[in-house]
Amino acid sequence: MKPPWHRVHARLPFAGLATILIGPAGCSFLVTPSAVQCEDDQDCTELGEGLVCDGNWCVVDPGTADAESGGTVNVETGGSQNDDASVEDVRWSCVDPDAMDPPPTELGDSNITYSITIADTLTQLPPPGLVVTACNTLDRECVAPVVDDIHPGPDGIVRAEVPINFAGFFRVLSDSTIPAMLYIDRPLVVDTVADAMFLIGELPFAALIEAEGLSVDPSLGHLLLKSFDCESQLAPGVSFTSDRGGTPFAFADGLPTPGETVTDAQGAGGFINVLPGAVIVKSWRADLDTQVGTASGHVRAGWFTYIDLESIP
Repeated sequence: MKPPWHRVHARLPFAGLATILIGPAGCSFLVTPSAVQCEDDQDCTELGEGLVCDGNWCVVDPGTADAESGGTVNVETGGSQNDDASVEDVRWSCVDPDAMDPPPTELGDSNITYSITIADTLTQLPPPGLVVTACNTLDRECVAPVVDDIHPGPDGIVRAEVPINFAGFFRVLSDSTIPAMLYIDRPLVVDTVADAMFLIGELPFAALIEAEGLSVDPSLGHLLLKSFDCESQLAPGVSFTSDRGGTPFAFADGLPTPGETVTDAQGAGGFINVLPGAVIVKSWRADLDTQVGTASGHVRAGWFTYIDLESIP
């Protein structure tokens, strides 16, 4: 977060005492009671060295100033001249809207461990017959698994030993839940403990959707998305978009609510009845309509596609 405004008093080489106002942009304003201090740089030389004229104010040349970064302050009102610019939120301080997707990386020779708790939404336990397969992104049917037959340990946690730089998806199957794919947003380069993944059976899912006046189309798939902030925490106040359509939903008070479009503290939402095929999803700060994440995956008819969206680096 940008530092607060503060004042530094300094004696100047002319009569009287003025105030240097230092702010976050790296430019310090030398202010006097007069409304207009200068019309060009020459007018400022009378006030001291290293000053230039900027908007009828004599300011310390940013190239020579040794001050904290900042904006400007109006001496009469005390208000920032950048008041109309939004204050950066630490939660999204890492976001760069112009960032490109990281280049593809080759799988490394050594392995890392991806640990995740996978449970049935109703029982909160690993569903019977749970098996996870690590798959290459382009191998959508997973006919040549990277790692096969991964089962939960005695503690219920699935630990997948995958090559370093793995950036594909995990196929998640069980005897009682809707088949699913979990896409990760970044190549795995260190041991990772992921946020828990909750599955749901076909009948409970249909009942949940029908209670909201909707129905499940078996020819379509579904997206469940999670947004993470710069501190890798689930992010509230986020909305999602999908280029494959679907009926949007977000979690509200712990329940997926069709028509709700902004995440609560669970940071989760998605789309029901999505066209099968390659999909690009994006996450946005709902208050500023600013993009904070993007990811891709694949939608299959009758399946759930889970995608974790990290904040744009």
